[in-house]
Amino acid sequence: AMRAKNLRLIKFARVATAARKRASQLVTANKQTWDVSAVSAFNEDWCRPAHDEQQRLLDASRQTMASLRRIISSQKGVIVTQQRTLAAQRQVITQTQQTLARYEAAAVKRKQTEERENNVAV
Repeated sequence: AMRAKNLRLIKFARVATAARKRASQLVTANKQTWDVSAVSAFNEDWCRPAHDEQQRLLDASRQTMASLRRIISSQKGVIVTQQRTLAAQRQVITQTQQTLARYEAAAVKRKQTEERENNVAV
């Protein structure tokens, strides 16, 4: 009878140990489920709005960069036009200087001719 009682106690201890293990597993699984839920809630409450804000800022930055590229491109066109205008103005200045030099040379010749004519007349 004592042996049967010991066997029943051993069997009960085994069942109790298995039940404790299963309860521990359930507590761990429940905790993990809670942790996943907490992380999910944290993601929805904090991470999602922050991510959305980062995405909005990134989109705004991309739009700004595209605008800057367009401005730079148009400025390059303006610079090219200004360089062409400057080259044309330099050409006009050179032609004006050459014309002025010819007029000055003609004026000097005229003056020399007048002086000779005056010397001859005298």
